Amino acid sequence: MCWHVLQFPTPAELQTAQALVTRTITEGWLSLINLDATWTDCPTSGDARHVRVLLRSGDANYNGTTLRPGTLTLSTAAERMQPPPNDPPGLLMGFPASWNQSDGDRAQFQALILHEFGHVLGFGHEQDRPDGVGGVACYTDDFPNTVHPIRRL
Repeated sequence: MCWHVLQFPTPAELQTAQALVTRTITEGWLSLINLDATWTDCPTSGDARHVRVLLRSGDANYNGTTLRPGTLTLSTAAERMQPPPNDPPGLLMGFPASWNQSDGDRAQFQALILHEFGHVLGFGHEQDRPDGVGGVACYTDDFPNTVHPIRRL
């Protein structure tokens, strides 16, 4: 695992964010599957393959995406140096300004971290299964009698 920091306001806030991501992934996934990870800054040379964890502060909302799933998430330093649009693989975590203001904010972000790292491990979305029925019914608390289907395109 290697850190690729895109922007963060202060070193202290970056360390807090890195600690949250590390603890969440270690306690939430790695301990369950008996896997160990080493965390370092992303190297700028060499052939070692890493899962790149991009950290960015200042997003409007919680934002996470996995740029390629499973083992395709691994990249070398040369692949990470490719200019856009050749976006190298990795796990992008976008932190909103409010991410560390309450336990609820941190818990919401931890859920996103766990979700995205599941993609790194190769897990997909349930509604995208090939044996699915083509949609998922979503019920909301605000509209208990309303069904919002998610359709496969």
